Amino acid sequence: MASILLFQTFVSIHNETDISSKTHRGGDQMAPTKILVVEDEGIVIRDIKNRLKVLGYPSPATASSGKEAIQKVATYHPDLVLIDIQLKGEMDGIKAARQIHDLFDIPVVYLMEDADEETLQDEKVIEPFYYILKPCDENSLHISIERALYQHKMGRVWRLFGNQQIREQA
Repeated sequence: MASILLFQTFVSIHNETDISSKTHRGGDQMAPTKILVVEDEGIVIRDIKNRLKVLGYPSPATASSGKEAIQKVATYHPDLVLIDIQLKGEMDGIKAARQIHDLFDIPVVYLMEDADEETLQDEKVIEPFYYILKPCDENSLHISIERALYQHKMGRVWRLFGNQQIREQA
């Protein structure tokens, strides 16, 4: 019985939410998506902030290092983190993203100069992941953000569903 209820919840979330327009299908406005941008180049931060504004996202919080990113996530509680994979300093973007994902269960979208196969195959890269090549355009930015948010939400539902099935079998 609990499995049926959990499955109905999954179907309800899937059917009720139209991620791209940030409204429920009934027309109710959803809470704005809070984004943290982690980038060590000022010009890139300004560009991304402007593009997010054009797309209708609220002004994002920013950080310029992995350590600062983790501190900002703890205080700002973003819905998603956009992070430069090649941050300068003792903690690169991959290490910071891993900690953010593990500690806070927040989806991460990587910002990359180029999508070389070696970087994408690195076992430290968290999965599932999305990436955007810099400089990014509004369409790629929007699609990657919304897909990451949706996939993260559905992953949570499936984990709940799987945990419930395990408890019923025990």
